[in-house]
Amino acid sequence: MTWTPYHIEIILHYHCSVGPFERWRAPIFEETVNMLVDAGLLHPSPDDGLQPKEKHCYRTSPRGAALVEMWCDTPLPEQVFIDPRFTTKPHQGT
Repeated sequence: MTWTPYHIEIILHYHCSVGPFERWRAPIFEETVNMLVDAGLLHPSPDDGLQPKEKHCYRTSPRGAALVEMWCDTPLPEQVFIDPRFTTKPHQGT
């Protein structure tokens, strides 16, 4: 699965917040949340008895929480400077 910043924002919101996503009225919101629910990353929040579509509240599932943990454990990329005079090209094989 490819992650867009919007997917990540929604997953992180519902992992960290008990309230509805602030842009739940966006045209793509429902489709995106349904895709995340179908992927097993979010589930409707059962907190107060309201229907999830009425309050637009979800929580990360155990799979979603594991994904957030994986993102948090990802190290920052390192920038490496090389002298192009001394680099070797990978063996092309013949």
